[in-house]
Amino acid sequence: MSKKQASEHAGSTVVPFYRSGDYFFHKGLAAFQNKHLTRAAKLFERAVKLTETEPVFKIQLAAVLTELAEYERSNKILYGVLEASNDEHPACHFFIANNEVYLGHFFQAEKHVNLYLTHDPEGPFVEDARELAELFEEDPLDEEEKEEESLNNHEKAWVFLTEGKANDAIPLLKKVIEIHPKNWAAQNHLAEALFRTGEVESAFETCDAVLAEDPGNLLALCNATVFYYKLGYQNETAHYVQMLKKIKPIQHDYKIRLLHVLCHLEEYEEVAFRKKDQTLVKESMLLRCFAVADYHNGNRDFAIHLLKEAISAGDSNAPYVLEQVEEEAAHRIFFPLMEQDVDMSMLVDNQPKTPLG
Repeated sequence: MSKKQASEHAGSTVVPFYRSGDYFFHKGLAAFQNKHLTRAAKLFERAVKLTETEPVFKIQLAAVLTELAEYERSNKILYGVLEASNDEHPACHFFIANNEVYLGHFFQAEKHVNLYLTHDPEGPFVEDARELAELFEEDPLDEEEKEEESLNNHEKAWVFLTEGKANDAIPLLKKVIEIHPKNWAAQNHLAEALFRTGEVESAFETCDAVLAEDPGNLLALCNATVFYYKLGYQNETAHYVQMLKKIKPIQHDYKIRLLHVLCHLEEYEEVAFRKKDQTLVKESMLLRCFAVADYHNGNRDFAIHLLKEAISAGDSNAPYVLEQVEEEAAHRIFFPLMEQDVDMSMLVDNQPKTPLG
């Protein structure tokens, strides 16, 4: 090869420029110090990817995620560091404690701040950790017991609702909300229980409060729609039904709840349309829901087929519906939302002011 050819060949060679995890880590630190949190997170993620065995990179990434309010993801990384390093990085406990405070898990927060103080009594975060620990000393309630009691009360209340015992559900739900005011599921169940016991105004006020804090809350929208429907407010019902039809939930439980509500509201064509969703798990109550919609959409034979499937799957209400379908008793073929759906007096839609104003 001539000198000229060698020179041309060398000039066309691309020499790769390798950037290590260290490079991205220090770039991330600079971004973090300049308050560019999203960029810092991306740079730390790159550093972690290139140098997976470096715990400091992961801890710094977790710290940025905390700043970005991604508390659960931050904790997942920190727990991973503790597990991989056999608890050799006690600062992780301090960061976990802070994340748990933001998440409202005070029992866990107290546990981890104490672990930090035990394992690193002269560490860089000791003063902050002691201040945090003092807060827990001022409120010595056992958070774990409170959480367990709250979950049990909510579960019992839900059972009471399904059994038509709304009066028994109300005090339990109020206890849950007293501990967790922003437990929207409990608030929505309370609204339903209040409505069923005739406390209509309080039921709507509870709905209104949830929607004021969380405007897109599906269960609150469903409640408001059903309440208007039960009370005979046709215009308001139609308005809320249109809102519900525009919602396409991602979570499976929400998909099911919305289908149940739409069927209860006699929106049978919409139920038939959503029935095409291949991700739906066809549990017994949903099979009955589809059967009721199919019957009213003119698919009597398939409704019978679905009801027989629902009976085989253990749905206790399906035999009655099947009997009504076979007798062509269309006025008795509907979809109640609870095992024991209560009758409500229907008001004409001529009132100047509705419960939600």
